[in-house]
Amino acid sequence: MPTAAIISSRDVSRSKIAVESFRNRSWSSNGTPSNSQITSIRFKDVEEPWFKGAAEIFAVVGGFDLNGDVRADTVDMPYLDDENHTYYPNQLIIHWNRYKYNAVDIVFMEDDGDTNYLQLAQALVAALAYIADLGAYTPLVDAILQAMPSSWWTDDPDFVDACYAVTREANWTRDCAGGNGTLSVRPFWVSEL
Repeated sequence: MPTAAIISSRDVSRSKIAVESFRNRSWSSNGTPSNSQITSIRFKDVEEPWFKGAAEIFAVVGGFDLNGDVRADTVDMPYLDDENHTYYPNQLIIHWNRYKYNAVDIVFMEDDGDTNYLQLAQALVAALAYIADLGAYTPLVDAILQAMPSSWWTDDPDFVDACYAVTREANWTRDCAGGNGTLSVRPFWVSEL
C-alpha cells in the first residue's frame, strides 16, 4: 500500500513529523465518505522530455487540518508515465478525515530528481504556515507553487497542472485549471474489517 508524507504546521512548530499510511478510517462520524478516488487521469504534457524516459508524477493535496493549520499531503502516482494516455488507477487521493473543510486543492508535479516527499511536505508546510484559517475554504494552489524551493524549478519537480476546490461530494470528470490535465474523481467508501 502506498504511503504519503503527512505534515501540518502545528507539527512543524512542535518538530513532530509523521508518515502515515493510507490505512485510515474510511467513514466519517456522520456517514459521509472519507475518501476521494481517482477513477481516471490524463495529461496532455507530463513535463518530461522524451529523452529522459517516463514521467514521475506526484500530487500535493493542500487544505486545512482539523485544527485549522495548513496541511500538505504528497501522493505518489508511479503508474502515470506517459502523456496523452488515460490511466484508470482507482487510487485514493484525498482522505477527508484529515481536513477541516469540504474542499482541497490538488497540485500535480513531475519529479525530475529523487524527491524526498517528507522533506517536500515539511518545506511546503513551513512556507505555508503564515496562511490563516479564515473560517472557510481558501485556495492554496498559488501558495503551494510559491512555497516550492527555488532549486526545484531548475531540473527538478515541474508543475504539471492543478485542480482547485475538489470537494468530498465530487463525482465528476473535468479539466484542471491549466487545461493540461483531465481528472475524474468520485467519493469512495471503504468499511472497516
